[in-house]
Amino acid sequence: MPAPCSCMSFNPETRRLSVGLDNGTISEFILAEDYNKMTPTRTYSAHQSRVTMVLFILEMEWMLSTGQDKLFTWHCSETGERLGNYRTTACASCLQFDVETRHVFVGDHSGQVTILKLEQDNCSLITTFKGHTAGVTSLCWDPVQRLLFSGSSDHSIIIWDIGGRKGMALELQGHRDKIQSIAYAHHSRQLISCSADGGIVVWNMDVERQEHHCRKCGKAVCGKCSSKSSTIPLMGFEFEVRVCDSCYDSITDEQHNRDTEEGHIALPSHSRPGGHSSTLEISCHFSFRRMGPRALQSLSHGGTPC
Repeated sequence: MPAPCSCMSFNPETRRLSVGLDNGTISEFILAEDYNKMTPTRTYSAHQSRVTMVLFILEMEWMLSTGQDKLFTWHCSETGERLGNYRTTACASCLQFDVETRHVFVGDHSGQVTILKLEQDNCSLITTFKGHTAGVTSLCWDPVQRLLFSGSSDHSIIIWDIGGRKGMALELQGHRDKIQSIAYAHHSRQLISCSADGGIVVWNMDVERQEHHCRKCGKAVCGKCSSKSSTIPLMGFEFEVRVCDSCYDSITDEQHNRDTEEGHIALPSHSRPGGHSSTLEISCHFSFRRMGPRALQSLSHGGTPC
């Protein structure tokens, strides 16, 4: 290879291997049936710097990619011709694509997820999701339930319920460090996440969600009345959990100091996205709900969110 490899994508139907390089190009290979030989087929001059994500879409014969040059590009995989590009506000880090509606989801280092509608030779901005306070590191898309999952360096995972058409976003709390990668198992409806804290977590998406309540007094609360969160070690909550504002003020300094010494970090509040409607009927306004650490189990036990 002319430069170090930075990412890759494999399509099993065509045995097509697409490799992104540090020099901004994408090298394409066809693997033999016995997987013992790689035949070079095409090189795409996609970016001016490192390729961060590459994705081959068989149904459209498109090669999608993002790079550190703040560009999302797509090429025709049959001719190698560039069809178009879109400049993001920050370095793009990950992407997902919905084949049915031709929408692409692009995560970047600013914490935004940009949603674009792709045509053969142009694209249009649909909306931008603003929920993370640090860079988006990984994206997953469930085309059946129309759920978008985003992992971030802010230690959180957000589920954007696009299919529900109610503007609901769930924040999954359970990791103590940067989310490295997330994957979705469609057959079991489970989200799997891993982070720099060394933990692997399985989230069961079929479990019913309960009404939000203060973890200290037990009262049902709305978002405005529970803008803060805290660990409560005496009650068994080692991660940040939702508490009402009055209970937060009643938690002693000794408890807060203990939390700080143990390395707990308060999760930030989130802004809401704005934008335009689309054929996916993407809501312009999302309300956030937090799911606490009791939603988690280790990989060996299987995860069930509360």
